[in-house]
Amino acid sequence: MEKNSRQHAEQDKKYLTSKNSPELKKAMDKISAELLKRNKNLYRRLANKC
Repeated sequence: MEKNSRQHAEQDKKYLTSKNSPELKKAMDKISAELLKRNKNLYRRLANKC
């Protein structure tokens, strides 16, 4: 019985990816853009210090 419930739980799992979730893709794109912006600003500041 315990094996059946564990198999059932495994079947119910759904993995979200940017391909199957437009909301996740939008959020990840926003985060990526922010990180790129921060890195660009960081590199600019570092270049000015050298």
